[in-house]
Amino acid sequence: MLGICSIASFVGFVLTIISYLRKRSIEKALFAIQLKKSDKAEISIKI
Repeated sequence: MLGICSIASFVGFVLTIISYLRKRSIEKALFAIQLKKSDKAEISIKI
């Protein structure tokens, strides 16, 4: 019983990390698109 619970929590943890990394990569892509669109030196970085 304990093994099943630990496996389930581990899978949830991994899925959380993957979704977080995916969200970060999407934000980076949007940031790169904003950089390409704006010719000005004004850059706003959200961390």
